Amino acid sequence: MACHLYVYYRSQADGAALKAAFAAQQAQLAIWDVQAVLQRRRDDPHTWMEIYRDVPTDSGFAEALREAAGSMMPLLEGERHEEWFVDTD
Repeated sequence: MACHLYVYYRSQADGAALKAAFAAQQAQLAIWDVQAVLQRRRDDPHTWMEIYRDVPTDSGFAEALREAAGSMMPLLEGERHEEWFVDTD
């Protein structure tokens, strides 16, 4: 069963800097063939979310993502928060 991962965090960094860090992170994750989208909250430009659809269960992707995200951490305020969801059917 595949899962969907939502990662959200806050950042005061310039949007271009955060997008560049996200692109670098995704380059490190290219071997996983998991598509990602970066979004910003509509009513709060400092809250960002990464969405990963159809992540294979127990694949090791979450650990690889945490490792790849290390370079983004200096741009963030606090922690990255992960939420995992599955389809209802």
